[in-house]
Amino acid sequence: MSRCREHPGRKAITSELGGLCQECYDQVRRAQSTVNPFDHTGIVVKVEDVKVVVKEDGQDVEKTKQKILIQHCSSGQGRVATDDFDRHFGGKGDFYRL
Repeated sequence: MSRCREHPGRKAITSELGGLCQECYDQVRRAQSTVNPFDHTGIVVKVEDVKVVVKEDGQDVEKTKQKILIQHCSSGQGRVATDDFDRHFGGKGDFYRL
């Protein structure tokens, strides 16, 4: 079981996010940078709560999830782009305070 790098007594919700517990992940805010495994750096420009439906014990349950938007220089898109962290970066990378 992976442990949170900030709170060693807590279980990390995902090792791909640098081993953060739910509380640490929820604290990601604007003006923090993120580095994905491909050495690509961007700035967190928006964090918003979105409703998602997940299956729990065979039942549909509505939960709130954070959507993190990252602004980064994208050679593939040929511009400075703003992309969803989970979708564009696969939800993988470490967050650092500036």
